[in-house]
Amino acid sequence: MASVGEPSSAYSITSEEREEDEVEDIPVVPEGAEGLQVTAGGGMSFGERLIDFKDWSVIQGNCMRQYWGEWMGWKGRTVDVQLTERVGKLREARAGYLKMVVLAERMRTGVAAMSETQRELSYMLNDMAAANSKIPAGLHATMKQTSAAQIHIAGRDKLLMAALDSFIKNVKTLVRVAIDDLLSQIPTYKAMRVEYDAYRNSLESAKESAKGAPSAFRERTVQRAEDGFRLRQEKFISVRRELLVRVRFLEQNEASVMRKQLVLLQNATCAFYSGQSDNLHKCLKEFHIKAPKVLHDPATSALAAAAAENPLALHETLSASPLPH
Repeated sequence: MASVGEPSSAYSITSEEREEDEVEDIPVVPEGAEGLQVTAGGGMSFGERLIDFKDWSVIQGNCMRQYWGEWMGWKGRTVDVQLTERVGKLREARAGYLKMVVLAERMRTGVAAMSETQRELSYMLNDMAAANSKIPAGLHATMKQTSAAQIHIAGRDKLLMAALDSFIKNVKTLVRVAIDDLLSQIPTYKAMRVEYDAYRNSLESAKESAKGAPSAFRERTVQRAEDGFRLRQEKFISVRRELLVRVRFLEQNEASVMRKQLVLLQNATCAFYSGQSDNLHKCLKEFHIKAPKVLHDPATSALAAAAAENPLALHETLSASPLPH
């Protein structure tokens, strides 16, 4: 039997359980969030939310009226002729660069197909030269020479493909990163322009409608319209200034990048189709492009290079130092 003044064992609470209950009632504050208060509804009361929604509705209503007014032709709009022309030129240049990339990729595919065909032809000629019974005896050396020349030219194809890969990659980067990033800012600029024109027209309408009203009401109405217009004017000027700076910087970067890439394309293709392997290697080195490794047979590499550089001298080359059967 429990003594008087002592709680029964069924309802007794130990000191440890009491401490746990007290700990659970203490709110947990995240590290670094001391002094912050979190309230329901994002910290905004219903009245503040209602005011915020009202302001948003007024802005959207003004912008929608401005948009439809421009579309119907009975409201004027601000037009920046210089910026519009420069952005239009960037759009046209972007379309041209993308078409250039498509053609360069097609050219690269054709070079790769030709290289693979040359290798297959070289292997076939080498197999025929190895089989003495299939061809006349005097053709063995010529077939070996031709086979080695095709392999050498196919190796030069890889150098041209490396140059084309670099050209395609850099032009794509210019278009997809630099130009597209700037063009993605145009909708923001247009939205700010519409909002600026909406409040500009609202200010003009407020001045016209308040002419016959009492002075206190007229001043209050015009002042409210001027405050809204001034705020949108500052935002519009800031966005326009930032966009102009980015356009100017992109134009300079575009000229520098494309000049370098066009020189790469010109030098690489001229060196390849004129048979100047050394100049093709120098071109890749000048533009910091890693040249692919091309393996040749040491016994035939010298004659293969000579035949590739000067195909018309194949007969003289074979006569001077014939290849072994």
